[in-house]
Amino acid sequence: MIELNAKSNQEAFDKAYYGVLLQGRASINLDGCAYRGNDGSKCGVGWLIDDADYTDEIEGSGIQDLIEKADVVLDPDLDEEFIIRLQGAHDRAWKNVGSSGGEFVPEFKRQMKILSSVHANVTEI
Repeated sequence: MIELNAKSNQEAFDKAYYGVLLQGRASINLDGCAYRGNDGSKCGVGWLIDDADYTDEIEGSGIQDLIEKADVVLDPDLDEEFIIRLQGAHDRAWKNVGSSGGEFVPEFKRQMKILSSVHANVTEI
């Protein structure tokens, strides 16, 4: 079982946003978006999974499936719908422009701005 390392939507947003921006690229493997990419990169939700809790077995499953199967546990103040949309922001950015930092980073920022606009309890950075 994996417990995400964020206690609120804002904390999850901040960790995902800064983590992805610092690495400067999407997290992908041969199958597409990944919690952990082949090069050690992390997706937005991947930044919420401690390395000690990560296992390759979660790759290929969306966060919603992992929550439903109780493989991932959320803090009571962390909204499931928000976490699902957080994963979607990374994945849509990659699908829209690919993984290169030159195009991915601005698109990821745009997707995160959209996410913050639909969740009243999250402030864009």
